[in-house]
Amino acid sequence: MRTLQFVPNLQWFDQHYPNIKTLLFDMDGTLIDSEYLHAVCIAKLFQHLNLEINLTGQWDLQFKGQADVQTYQVLKEKYSLSLPLEEFLNLKNHYCVQLLSLCRQKRIQLYQDELIQLILDFKKRDLSVALVTASERAVMLECLKGFPTGLFNLTLARQDTERTKPHPDPYLLAMKQLKVCAEQTLIFEDSMTGLSSARESGAKFLRVDWFNQENFKLKGQLQELGELHL
Repeated sequence: MRTLQFVPNLQWFDQHYPNIKTLLFDMDGTLIDSEYLHAVCIAKLFQHLNLEINLTGQWDLQFKGQADVQTYQVLKEKYSLSLPLEEFLNLKNHYCVQLLSLCRQKRIQLYQDELIQLILDFKKRDLSVALVTASERAVMLECLKGFPTGLFNLTLARQDTERTKPHPDPYLLAMKQLKVCAEQTLIFEDSMTGLSSARESGAKFLRVDWFNQENFKLKGQLQELGELHL
């Protein structure tokens, strides 16, 4: 499995993947550096429920890349949550949308400029780019407010398929709607959950780690806002 620790340019693609016609991007941890935000949202949800539960050190190991429905099931079993799933999702969505909006207002950039440039350059060739996330639609739409309009030919959220990642269904649906074959599709993912989905779809895929060197800097920026502590 090839791992990218940098955002490639178009010349890199011409050299390594000359036949690719479609790029499919995961959102959290791939398009934007938001895994820490999701952990903070869960911490806020626990505070709302007056539960003293510390997820420090557990997020990447247990929950990274998982859909909120899957996270809920793990938390329900581990901590005996009595909160119904729908209420859990509504609260989590509320906190995520709130924090994403706050980051945008405070001009905290959750993405790399090089990644946006890559997508724009790719689209200049009249090729397709899609966003395929296991996050809730409300969170995805809030995230997209920070990007140029029309950046993606297609966006899919957790609600768009009956089964989400790690099943291949979201990526299979994206390829079907874009009318492209797996052999001409390249998927970008960061988590084991997402990589399993990508692998099972039959498309080519890359594991990305290009936010790794920025995490400490970003985490510090978020914590300076006061309410973004884990």
